Amino acid sequence: MSESFMVIAPPAAPVDAGTSILWDSTYGLLGTPVLDTQGPYRRIFGAHFKRALVTIFSNQALTFIARTLAGGSTSWRTFNGTGSGEAVAASTLFERDVYLMGDDQQLYVLGSGTTPTTFEVSIKLRAQAALAQ
Repeated sequence: MSESFMVIAPPAAPVDAGTSILWDSTYGLLGTPVLDTQGPYRRIFGAHFKRALVTIFSNQALTFIARTLAGGSTSWRTFNGTGSGEAVAASTLFERDVYLMGDDQQLYVLGSGTTPTTFEVSIKLRAQAALAQ
């Protein structure tokens, strides 16, 4: 059984306590996503992708946040880490297989106050809803 992935180019490292958006389905592969702003492609790209395989390695601590935007809503809702995101420890490989729920999704990292000098990110989007093997 073969499977295809959409590989997304990694963003620049978050500056100080700033953010780096890994994937925002309201922008898709077009334009530069802006945190807390809906892009022009609402409910288009989110329907095509069901999972995101994310790996992060940073020499500074980060927070990984996965959010969803339900139909009829204008507010993003964080759904991982009991609503507050997940800690990415400094100099430790972090990996997640994220189920992309809702009509639209946004994945991003939040800096801890010091800009990482090592920031390695891999994002692969898959159309299959089953867990990756």
